[in-house]
Amino acid sequence: MKAERVWKAVALAFAAVAAAATLHVWLSGFRYRETLAQKRDNLRQISVYAERWAREEALRNRWEAQQAWSPAELDDMVARTLGADAAAISPPQATPAGAGWRRSTATLEVKAGPYAAAAGLLTGLGAGAPPWRLREINFRPAAEAGQGTMSLAVEALEKVHP
Repeated sequence: MKAERVWKAVALAFAAVAAAATLHVWLSGFRYRETLAQKRDNLRQISVYAERWAREEALRNRWEAQQAWSPAELDDMVARTLGADAAAISPPQATPAGAGWRRSTATLEVKAGPYAAAAGLLTGLGAGAPPWRLREINFRPAAEAGQGTMSLAVEALEKVHP
């Protein structure tokens, strides 16, 4: 009888341990599902960033292959498009952009004139390799239609040292 009680106690202990383990796994499953869902969301965000970084890297590699290391000079472009002293240009500010490249930003204050001429300036700035890209534009209209002053914020990538 005594041996039978011992075996029953051992079986009952194993059953209790199995029930506790089952309950623990079942309850922790909710936490793991939440963790996995969060990791899936993080992976989606990382994939979006990776795609963007891959496109930027391909663009920098293309410019490297073309040896397009510096954007067009703003002073020259303004003088050719709008005429001499048609705009006040702030000195470009450079910040690192990775892999030996930097981002230069500048502000152009275009004096009163036709907006069409400024559109031609923007077209010329965007045609270079690497191009200047328009970040911000502010218009201050004049009394005549289609004319006024503008403030343009532009940026471009350039190679630190070819």
